[in-house]
Amino acid sequence: MDSKKEEEGGETSSSKKTTPVMYNARFGSFSFSSEAIAEYNIRKPSDVPPIRMSTCVDIDRTDSIMAQICREMGPKANGMFSKIQIEDVPVRFSECYAIREFDGLETVCISLRKYQLECILRILDTITMSNDEKIKMIKLVFSEENQLPSNLHNEDDNDGSGFLTKKYNK
Repeated sequence: MDSKKEEEGGETSSSKKTTPVMYNARFGSFSFSSEAIAEYNIRKPSDVPPIRMSTCVDIDRTDSIMAQICREMGPKANGMFSKIQIEDVPVRFSECYAIREFDGLETVCISLRKYQLECILRILDTITMSNDEKIKMIKLVFSEENQLPSNLHNEDDNDGSGFLTKKYNK
């Protein structure tokens, strides 16, 4: 839980600049418990319509309110055939992730190639940089600090099977 990490002086999701991505880590289906949905409906902004059991799959997988509820409730937030997990994806990759599914078991994947290409396009579109500066910046895109964290799967390495395994460090 993030608040415990804060008490211990550790980093939280917000201090590391990450986006929480909820996914189902077991065969079955992604769903929330009625208790988690009830809590969400209490905490949600007033302009957001309430969710019901039948519509809970429509919730944004990066919804920070529901992610916090899942962290607080732990397994009690899981629906009948689900095991909700949260992958904290670095913000720089937040537009390059996908959730892949096989019989309900989901995996969070990042397309490093897509991220790199988007960075390169932004650099090339910058008119205030010289060509030498652009080359230097493009080299940085491929530097070690712009690689995926070891716990995330690079979608570009997919073997074509459609089933991607997540790397676990836990």
